[in-house]
Amino acid sequence: MQAESSAPRLLTPALAGYLLADLAGLLLIALGGSFLVTGSPLMLLGVPQTLLGAIGCIVAGFVLMLWALARVLVAVASHAQLRQLTQTKP
Repeated sequence: MQAESSAPRLLTPALAGYLLADLAGLLLIALGGSFLVTGSPLMLLGVPQTLLGAIGCIVAGFVLMLWALARVLVAVASHAQLRQLTQTKP
């Protein structure tokens, strides 16, 4: 029971921030995609207003999601390594 309480927590403030960045990227993709489908912005007034803006939202959303995904994977891998080190100590 002692090893469980001394194990590092998985959800750190940095990991929560990366997850929020991932959600922001998903929102950008949804905004751009809704404009491409309907021809007018659905969620927020005036965002995006042009076809180029919609494509920019989609590209920025993908870039943000890929960056956040890479950071989440690094954080989870380092957590797994720390957890393995704390469990193997006698």
